[in-house]
Amino acid sequence: RNIDDDPFAVRANRERFGTEILIAYDPTPATWQWQWDSIFKEDARLAWSLRFVHYHNLSTQDAAIAFLEDGATTFAFPASTPKRDLWDIHARVLSRLSTNARIVAHMYGGTKEPVGDDQRKIKWGGGDFRLDLHSVKIETKALWNDYGPYDYHRDFNLTFPLQLFADVAYTLGMPVWWEPQTMVGIAGKYRTLDSNSPRYCPEEIAGPTGEVVCDPLAPGELGVEWEFKTYLHFAI
Repeated sequence: RNIDDDPFAVRANRERFGTEILIAYDPTPATWQWQWDSIFKEDARLAWSLRFVHYHNLSTQDAAIAFLEDGATTFAFPASTPKRDLWDIHARVLSRLSTNARIVAHMYGGTKEPVGDDQRKIKWGGGDFRLDLHSVKIETKALWNDYGPYDYHRDFNLTFPLQLFADVAYTLGMPVWWEPQTMVGIAGKYRTLDSNSPRYCPEEIAGPTGEVVCDPLAPGELGVEWEFKTYLHFAI
């Protein structure tokens, strides 16, 4: 069943048995570690949490929908992923080094499956690190065998072997995350591609009508994409 063609389809109708284990350390509970803006308000020299979640899926579920390349036309996948177990682990560290310095770091990993009907289950991992030091903001992130930044990557099970991100900025005043702020910075992105990635082209071949097309299944080295930019933001 799918929500386009079946009036009684329910996407999240999967029978599941879940287990979660959470361990946390926060010596200053007045600044709650799970508050939405805890990266600003947490005042502990060291606070951390470790979470493990296991999903024992006892059934499949109704099929999802996705968009075609035009971004407007929807279609339904013919099926969904099979019943199988999934798990993930997530660690978080916060540290207020001083009045003008703070650190936030995360590490995560586990297994994932796509939104669509592709049967491949991925094992993935990653981490990110943020440092605010007076008026300097540094952010880095690394992902291994994970989906890209857009929804369609997970819809169609498109992964990248390695993704790296870095951003360094100088702000007017103490850095403020998620809010407009006047700053100047430099940022970069780097990713590798394989046969499970979009735009991977180890070899070009002649298509059915004679046009040149890529053969992503041909043997070859990993593809590479990168981006480098400088920016200047004004907050008025």
